[in-house]
Amino acid sequence: MFICSPGLTILSVSEDAWGKILNRESKIIGYYSNLSIWKDWYNKRKFPYTQPINDIKALTISA
Repeated sequence: MFICSPGLTILSVSEDAWGKILNRESKIIGYYSNLSIWKDWYNKRKFPYTQPINDIKALTISA
């Protein structure tokens, strides 16, 4: 079994899902449960929160 800390989680969102997320009628409660902040983050070069540097280094060392 492989366990990964929350800061290293990988998530894939389909175009249909993005449509549902971005066109909601009600506001999403909570910052971390709001996937809309991730839309185009890579192209904007703005990571939505502080990157888990220690987790990334630990994963690199463990590989």
